[in-house]
Amino acid sequence: MRALKSRISFRALLTALLAIVCAGGARAQALGGSQPQGIRLQVTETAGIQRSQAPVLAGVPLPQNSGVVDITAFDLRDSNGEPIPFNARVLARWNRPTDDPSAPIKWLALTFATDLQARSKATFELVQSPTAAPTAKIAWRGPDGIHVDTGALGFRVANEGGGLFENLRIDMNGDRRLDVRLIGDSGAELQWPGPTGLEAIPLRARLLSSGPAEAIVRLEAQPTGNSAARLLVWLHAYRNRPWLRTVVRACGVPTNDVVRLRIPVETLGDPLRVALGLSVGDAESDWFPGESFPLDARSVARMVRQDADAVWSAQLDGQSFWTDESVAWAEVSALGWGVTVGALPGSDSSVREISLAGAGDITVDITPVGNGCATVELFLQFRGGRAGDVREFRAFSSPLVATAETTWYHDSLGLGPAGLGVVEAAAADAAMRADGDWDPAFGLLASWLGSQGNEAAWLQAAAQRVAAGADEGFGLRLRGPLLYFWLTGDPRVEEALAAAAGALLRNNDRDANPWLPVAHLDMWEFTGSPVHLQAAQARLRTVAIGLHAAACGPDAAKAGLVLEALGRYAWARRLTQRADRQAEQALQQLLDQMLSCPAASLLADGFAYGALLTDDTGRRSAYMHAAESSLRAFALPGIEREDAGLRLRTGRTYAWLQARLGEDAPRRGQ
Repeated sequence: MRALKSRISFRALLTALLAIVCAGGARAQALGGSQPQGIRLQVTETAGIQRSQAPVLAGVPLPQNSGVVDITAFDLRDSNGEPIPFNARVLARWNRPTDDPSAPIKWLALTFATDLQARSKATFELVQSPTAAPTAKIAWRGPDGIHVDTGALGFRVANEGGGLFENLRIDMNGDRRLDVRLIGDSGAELQWPGPTGLEAIPLRARLLSSGPAEAIVRLEAQPTGNSAARLLVWLHAYRNRPWLRTVVRACGVPTNDVVRLRIPVETLGDPLRVALGLSVGDAESDWFPGESFPLDARSVARMVRQDADAVWSAQLDGQSFWTDESVAWAEVSALGWGVTVGALPGSDSSVREISLAGAGDITVDITPVGNGCATVELFLQFRGGRAGDVREFRAFSSPLVATAETTWYHDSLGLGPAGLGVVEAAAADAAMRADGDWDPAFGLLASWLGSQGNEAAWLQAAAQRVAAGADEGFGLRLRGPLLYFWLTGDPRVEEALAAAAGALLRNNDRDANPWLPVAHLDMWEFTGSPVHLQAAQARLRTVAIGLHAAACGPDAAKAGLVLEALGRYAWARRLTQRADRQAEQALQQLLDQMLSCPAASLLADGFAYGALLTDDTGRRSAYMHAAESSLRAFALPGIEREDAGLRLRTGRTYAWLQARLGEDAPRRGQ
C-alpha cells in the first residue's frame, strides 16, 4: 500500500470534517441555498422486468446543518425536471429523537413510482423548493374507518374491532372510477386458532401513511387467552396500482395450528377460471402461470405445500394433478375481473396452503416455522380484465430501491465515517452464504451502495437476513438492520429495531461483551436518545479496562470491536459538541499499547479513529501506518464464508479517512 501523505494538518482536517457535519460540505450546503440544487437519485432495473408505475423506495441522508427540519420543503423531479408525487418520512434526526421537530433531519425515506424498461436506469432529483405543492392523498381517516382509494382499487378498514379490509371496489375499464365491488361489507379477515377452531379476530387499525404515492395501514391484535400471541399486519397500497403488499406477522401460534387469511370474493355470477402455481427461472420467459381451468361453484382448487422446500401439489377437489417446484401463487378470474394471491419467494416457507373455492372464498393458511413466529409477504391483486399479468408479481418480487451517489453518503456523514468505495465482489458473494456472526447484512448493503445499486443480489440477500432477524430478534448485530431501515423505511424493521432498543436497555449482563457498546451506539443513531450514548459509555469503561489488562492477547476480534466502539463513541460526542476527553485519552492509551502488538485486520478502524481524533503528528502517522499494516492481514488468496462479513465490515473508516485526505481507497493486499 502507498504510505498516507497528509496534504493538510489533521487539526484542520478534523475541524473541516465537523464543519461538513454542520454545514454539509460544498455539495450538501447547496440544499440550504436560495437556488434549488438537489440530491441526485438513480434507480437501476436489474431483474429484466419492464416496469409500469412501479413503486420505488429510497433512503436519503441529509447533513446536519442543511437547514431541513420539515419534509414539506422538498420536491422530487424526474429527468425532465417535472415534479412527481412522492411520500416522505423522517427516519432519523441529528442527535435528537425523531419526534423532535426542531432537530435537523438525518435520514429521509421516499416512496414514488416510475416507468422503467428492463435493464435500464432512471434518474431523479430531490430538491428544496419553497413552492412545493401538496398532492392529493390516497388514504384518509373518517368516522367509519380508514379509506383507501388508489384510482385502481379502493377499500375501507374499520378503526377498531373489524377485519382486514372491506367494501373493496375496482376500476374495470381504466377510467379511475371504482365501479365494481369485489368484496362486500363482511370483508376480508384473519382467523386465529380458538377453542372451537379458527375464529375471526378483531383488529385495531392505524394509518401510518396517507400518500400521495403510498398508503400504509397497520393492524394489530392480541388474541385473548394467549399472552405470548400477537398479530401484526401492514397493508401497503400504491397510487394507480391494483394490488396490495400485505405483510402478516403472527407469533404465539400453537404448534401445528394455522392463521388463516380469508378473502370472500363476490363472484358477480360470472363463470370462474383458476390457475395454480408459477414456475420461476432466471429469464423473463421462464416465468409463467399454471394453465387455467374452469372452476364450478361446488369445487375447490388448492395449492398445498409438500415439504420445507418449494415443492407444491396442485389439487382440484382433493385430487392432485401435478406436484413440482413452484412459487406460492394462484389466481381466480372471470370475464371482467381477476384476483391474484402470491407469496414473495423467500417468505413463502410459512405458507401451508392457498385455496380457491368456486363459491368465492380465497384462503391462505400460514403456519409458524422454527421460533413460533411466521411472517409472510403477500401480493394481493384485484384487477379489472380477465387475464392476469405475471409481470406485476415479478415486479413485486424484485422491488426497486434508489441510491444516491456514493460521494453523497460520504459528504452527508449519514453513515458516519464509513467508506463505501471499497467493494469486494468475492467477499460480498461469500457473505450471501455466510452466518451472522459479523452482521453480513451490513457488509452486503454497504457493498450494494458502493456498486451504485447494480448488484441487486446483495440487496436481496441482505433483505432476507434482516427479515429473518426481525422474526427471530436481531440480538446485538444491529448495524445491518439499521442501515436497511434507513435505505427502505420498512415499518416492520422499524418496529423490530424499537423492540431491540428496549431489550438492550433492559440487558443487565455485566460481562465484558464488546458487542454491547457497539449495539448501544447503533441504537443511539436509531433513536437519538442520550440514554444509549450513556449506556455505551458505561459499557466501554468495562471492556476498555479488560483490553488494557489483556495487552496483546489472542482475541483480536474483541480488541478490534473495543477500539472501534471507543472511537465511534468519541466521534459521536464531538458531533454533539460535548467532547469526552477522557474517552479520547483512553483510546489513545490503548492504541499506543496496541502499536507493539502483531497486526490484525480488526484493529484497522480503531487506529483510523485514533488518527482522526488525535492532535499529535507522530501518533497520527503511527496510527495510519498501523491501520495499513492491519489491512494487509486480508491479503489472502481465498475468502471463507465465516470471514466474509468481517472482511466487508473492516477498514471502512480507514477508507473514508483516506478519501477525505485526497487518497484513493486502498486495495487490500497491495
